[in-house]
Amino acid sequence: MRSIIVTMRTQEGEEVVREIDISNFAVSHGEYDMIETDPENQLVILNDWIKKRANAQHDTRLTLINWYTI
Repeated sequence: MRSIIVTMRTQEGEEVVREIDISNFAVSHGEYDMIETDPENQLVILNDWIKKRANAQHDTRLTLINWYTI
């Protein structure tokens, strides 16, 4: 796992596919970071990433469709 492939939909209905770094799933566990593997937690992380970064980068409001790691 090195990347996350994220598929989102714009307000206009267009599909947007982004490849983002796996470090977006990094969570702190005391002295070290771990890559989150629980899909429910990944969903929360990705929705937060969309809200804080992707919407502004694409100048639209995006809705998460799905994701997978490669």
